[in-house]
Amino acid sequence: MAKIDLHVHSKYSGRPADWFLQKFGTNESYTEPDIIYKTAKEEGMDFITVTDHNKIEASLILQKKYPDEVITGCEFTTYFPEDHCKIHLLTYGITEKQFEELNLLRENIYEMRNYIKENNIAYSIAHATYSINGKLTINHLEKLILMFDVFEGINGSRNRIGNDIWMLVLNSLTPEIIEELYNKHKIEPISKDPWVKGFTGGSDDHAALFIARTYTKTDALTKEELLDELKNKKTLAGGRHNDYRSFAFTLYKILYEFSKNQSKKISKSIISQLSEMVFEKKDFNFINWLKIQSIKKKKKKDKDDIKLHLYELIKTLKKNHELPFEMKFDMVFHKISDIFDGFIKLLLKSLSKSMKKGDIVNVIKNISSLIPGAFLTFPFFSTLYHMYSLRPIIRELEEKFLNKVLPKKKKIMWFTDTINELNGVAYTIKKIGWYGFSSGRDLKIVSSLNEDEINNELPPNFINIPSIFNFKMPHYETITLRIPSLLKTIEMLYEYEPDEVYISTPGPIGLLGFLFAKLISAKTIGVYHTDFTEQAKRIVKNDVLPEAIEITTKWFFTNMDKTAVPTNEYINILEQRGYDRNKMAVFKRGIDEIFYNNKYFDEYDRTLSNQMFNLLYAGRISEDKNIDFLIDIYKDIIKKNKNINLIIAGDGPYFEKLKKNVKEIKGIQLLGRIKREKLPNIYANADLFVFPSNTDTFGMVILEAHACGLPAIVSDLGGPKEIVKNKKTGFIINTDNKEKWIGIIDYVVNMKKNNPQSYIKMRKNAREHIVKEYNMEKVFKEIFEEDNKYLNKITDSNTTKKPEKILV
Repeated sequence: MAKIDLHVHSKYSGRPADWFLQKFGTNESYTEPDIIYKTAKEEGMDFITVTDHNKIEASLILQKKYPDEVITGCEFTTYFPEDHCKIHLLTYGITEKQFEELNLLRENIYEMRNYIKENNIAYSIAHATYSINGKLTINHLEKLILMFDVFEGINGSRNRIGNDIWMLVLNSLTPEIIEELYNKHKIEPISKDPWVKGFTGGSDDHAALFIARTYTKTDALTKEELLDELKNKKTLAGGRHNDYRSFAFTLYKILYEFSKNQSKKISKSIISQLSEMVFEKKDFNFINWLKIQSIKKKKKKDKDDIKLHLYELIKTLKKNHELPFEMKFDMVFHKISDIFDGFIKLLLKSLSKSMKKGDIVNVIKNISSLIPGAFLTFPFFSTLYHMYSLRPIIRELEEKFLNKVLPKKKKIMWFTDTINELNGVAYTIKKIGWYGFSSGRDLKIVSSLNEDEINNELPPNFINIPSIFNFKMPHYETITLRIPSLLKTIEMLYEYEPDEVYISTPGPIGLLGFLFAKLISAKTIGVYHTDFTEQAKRIVKNDVLPEAIEITTKWFFTNMDKTAVPTNEYINILEQRGYDRNKMAVFKRGIDEIFYNNKYFDEYDRTLSNQMFNLLYAGRISEDKNIDFLIDIYKDIIKKNKNINLIIAGDGPYFEKLKKNVKEIKGIQLLGRIKREKLPNIYANADLFVFPSNTDTFGMVILEAHACGLPAIVSDLGGPKEIVKNKKTGFIINTDNKEKWIGIIDYVVNMKKNNPQSYIKMRKNAREHIVKEYNMEKVFKEIFEEDNKYLNKITDSNTTKKPEKILV
């Protein structure tokens, strides 16, 4: 079987489409036509072509030299005239006259198609699912299916997802589908059997790095037979797909070639010679090597020094300069990661010092120092975004053409800055991770921990990403925020290709999740667990920090495709604060299995004769939880009734201060942090749960308490009031009304004592309510299965659709 790379570029191509290269004013390619021929032959190609953008010179040059092996080629940029959507159309075996005539027609793809059909020209539609100028829709692809019969099945500069899905779609076509498309678009198909398609493969190489690594397979023995096989849809695609790192090195190579052609000074620089070591197997200039050795001596002890990373890279490349360039990519990528991490660490350390001193000028100077690191890393972000920008249209193709052919399991990645701390967010996410793992869902939980913090409470689907800088969260000293290593983390995660990214926290890990989702075109769902603005108002005595937090969190969540909010109450609150109601959805949470255990609940009847009445608070110990209000209530209660205890379970930033404040008050027990498996017993053997927080968006502890048959009193502000059924499973009271709280507690005390059957009924009501409404399996069906369709059809902010439910 013969091979030919049917998509490759030379120095005769025009201006580059990539923004990064445009900014430098480089050409699209600097490859000599002879290099294309030589490399293709070395890679085992039997035939050769060059397909420059709207140019034919390179293929004509080679054809004159090698007439039996080279066919002419050109990649025309053409347009749908109705909306100017760009399409790249590869043509083969054309004469100079045909080239000129096609060039005149390329403003109108319909006219080009007709010319190609009338003149029986061999062709292929290049990378059909890639939107060249951002205008491509599924309607354009449907039209292309009718208009053309040969398509690029594997484009060597695109990733596997775009190549594979497009080929699956084309192979799934039937006469019925073609008829449906014809009735819709009224475009006459190009052939009598347009449901049968032919495929080509080409490297789409611009930098002489991957020539002939992707190719077209044919049984042709001559170039005339090759052209006939193309026209008769008998060719197949083969070879490599691309990845974002290789694509980034293509940009580096073009920039390197550009620098060589521009300035001798640039071409003799250390960076330029470093590029030579990667791309051309050249050794390092002796004088520059001495300079690097001096860097080593000066900076030997500073492991984070950027110049030291450069030294180590050059040392490694010098030792391995004969290796193929692909094998060097990994070395270079990881050192670039280290260098960028070094820039970030230096910036953060310097910023920290400058902020403490109030030196704003130095802050700005430090931020500007990040530019060199950003320059080094930008190609990786650019190429990742470039390669995954086709995902939205791929989803549409799958839904329309492959829904019945290719059942697909939804993949979700969940980012959080808190995973091991004592708070509802950390507990909820771990629980979701464990249930997702045990039920076989494709779910990954992403956070960052030190090695000594990894424990068996973390689910097996937990991904621990590397951090480069840690600091304590102001006013929440029990929470450590970690700045992740950006490039290393993206390298770890991108192959998972999640369909949806859930983000629980607007911290550094959450921001990374948001960036990652945008780079790979995944849908973003922000989970509004915590009202940091309201918490800050109750902790900080000025308005500056709360206002700054509100601006930040509002920006964060309004830029999500959807925001999952625990309760309708909080949707109303956020709408009043300027959030778009149409982009918010209600979600519930499932309860842990250990709280369904009937053992402790059933044993409660034996404690009815107990003379002591136990009030219980459980949760994070912080000022925003309104714990001081609870202490004041208890002080008044025990003046009338000494047989009431207040048990406080939990830990947090306010614990030590609380401990001092209550040490003289008899009847208050501070249990501190409790192991999860012991909580059901504590809940079940208490008599009334008291939770006066006004800032909780949900209140997981209310769910747990009710599941263990414990009635609750909660505030009428925030999310907990939507869990409690007033007067059936507990009570909802305004925290401005201290006397009413005392009265309700006294009422429940007397109910237990004098009307135990009514009290027991309230306990049973609480448990039955949770068992019925907060089932974990229902949670995951809503997240992962097709009944959660609104997440698959995200609408824009102008929709008038009412909030829908998702369960978490």
